Amino acid sequence: MRTSISDGKKSAVSSVEVRNDAPPPVPAENTTFSASYMPIRSNTAETVAADLKSYFARATTAGSPDAQRVIARIEVSDAYWVATAAAKVPIVGIFALGGDREFFMNVRVSFEVEERGKVLRTFTVNERFSIPDGKADTQEDIARSYQRLVAQYRERFFANLDRAFTTRYLN
Repeated sequence: MRTSISDGKKSAVSSVEVRNDAPPPVPAENTTFSASYMPIRSNTAETVAADLKSYFARATTAGSPDAQRVIARIEVSDAYWVATAAAKVPIVGIFALGGDREFFMNVRVSFEVEERGKVLRTFTVNERFSIPDGKADTQEDIARSYQRLVAQYRERFFANLDRAFTTRYLN
């Protein structure tokens, strides 16, 4: 994960703990005359957890045991693509093949800054990322679109973390 925090401005933390409390994606509801949200069969919460660990390894430095501690709780982390109602109608659906599908990802992470066992500050990031032109015709198309979605999440989420959390909430 990239960070814009320079070496001279890194905060010292005693530890960073990432907890994955995100529930699994909700299965799709397949009704004929409405759009369905199809969960992407990838463990998005594990990706977010690994990204957070990598980010804090680069954005902070190891401090003394008395230094502040960061706890990140992943509360929501799921990704879906939208199957439109038209794509599900028998003959009309043939014409919808190859069309663009919206892919989106929901991420909510709460951060606590502790010092000597007391919570000093909390911060929550709750964002939705989307790409309107994903493809879902094959598993390979879904995987490529999901990778584009993850790239967008990584760019925006961690830039926001640099601006709003790491430089403002950590000493």
